[in-house]
Amino acid sequence: MSGMKKVLILGSVILAMCGVTSCGSAKQETGEETAAETAVSETETGEDSENGTEMEEIGTEESTQSGQIISISMAEMEEKLNAGETFLVSFVTIECPYCQEFHSMLVDYVETHAVTMYQVILDYEETSEEENRARIAELFPEFNTVPGVFYVVDGEDGSYLDTYHLGVGETAFDDWVQENEIEAK
Repeated sequence: MSGMKKVLILGSVILAMCGVTSCGSAKQETGEETAAETAVSETETGEDSENGTEMEEIGTEESTQSGQIISISMAEMEEKLNAGETFLVSFVTIECPYCQEFHSMLVDYVETHAVTMYQVILDYEETSEEENRARIAELFPEFNTVPGVFYVVDGEDGSYLDTYHLGVGETAFDDWVQENEIEAK
């Protein structure tokens, strides 16, 4: 069996076991490839520590000349909040097609923009989906779906990118970055 088939089967089994629900329906800006094809082709291959099998991951640390995407846990994100830091954070799930499309767009975006995104992959948290969503909503009241994208200023919720209504495309993201003066000078 090919590596890709193993990845797809492993992902399906994990989803069935975890009972992960689908993500919210955000508007999409269409491209030539589907969101899943793009995200799979642009992510790094990781190894599942529990059974040693290879799997595709969104959100693994991606460094570029200008910006970067850094995968962190919910606890690490909360530490940044408590320390009063200013940062971008997104909450995503692996199988969500909008999260995959957002991640794919973000990989391209950080190549030419000085933006660092901390990405919390909810599938990797030890708490249930319901507990994760409740905790995020407690910290970020506007949160209602994944991908949930927030600009934290001095440890406080500064701005929310409404991906549900605006979509997950580069135009909406760039407009939001510019409006909030997020990009490093």
